Amino acid sequence: MHKEDVSPLLKQADIKGAAVVDLLVDPSGKVACIKSLVGHPIIRAEVERALKNWTFRPTDRDGKAIAYLGEITFSFCNISCGDVGPSMTVLK
Repeated sequence: MHKEDVSPLLKQADIKGAAVVDLLVDPSGKVACIKSLVGHPIIRAEVERALKNWTFRPTDRDGKAIAYLGEITFSFCNISCGDVGPSMTVLK
């Protein structure tokens, strides 16, 4: 697991929302391709930047490593977050 902090710009921005991204993970578990589908442009850019540094668990089929597609939703709150406070969370 790897922590990726958001930029100072995003920390100071009054933004609340989500970003949905599709990604292609190569056979070694590295992110090969990212495509933002939904979300505020600032959140989308930060999510894409962070995902470039992620590594996923490789998977295989019949003993051969394979690439796979996934979709992840990130929820970001920097204003009106209630008792929880500011956060960026990966949602299933």
